[in-house]
Amino acid sequence: MDDPSATIDWLNDIDGLKFWASSGDLDQWLTAGDVWAAPATDGRCLALQEQGVPVEYHELDMEVDGTTYSAVGATTGAYVVAGTEVSKLAEIYVHLVNQPAGLMPYLTDRAIYRPTNPETFTALEAEAPERAALLTGDPATYYQADYEAFLESRPEWIEQWNREFQG
Repeated sequence: MDDPSATIDWLNDIDGLKFWASSGDLDQWLTAGDVWAAPATDGRCLALQEQGVPVEYHELDMEVDGTTYSAVGATTGAYVVAGTEVSKLAEIYVHLVNQPAGLMPYLTDRAIYRPTNPETFTALEAEAPERAALLTGDPATYYQADYEAFLESRPEWIEQWNREFQG
């Protein structure tokens, strides 16, 4: 985690490796058939499928310390502006979007990412089984990285990455 050299060397050995500046770039490449595989999220893949692009999402089946994980769990959440004058309202919002009832309108209408809270997924299966079938997955099988521990090494990763791949 604290030394990116092995990862950067591994990436340098991949013939034909391309990096994209935005998810839109990757979507365009996949749609045009300019890439044959990409480390994209399940949600990006589902969104492309819904647009008729012939792509498939495959689990990672990544082994870490003897345990196999189907995917990497990544948390996104509610963003609240620091120092907001409506802190009580922001607090209500944060609690709402972290509960099944608060997420259900989003999940049943536009969601393309799997819920990572098992309770939310169970609620989605009950309320919108056709949508849940598209967002299958067991959050218990997701690798949860220690992002807090990684933050200490992040500047080194960025420095080496930029030196190697940004020119």
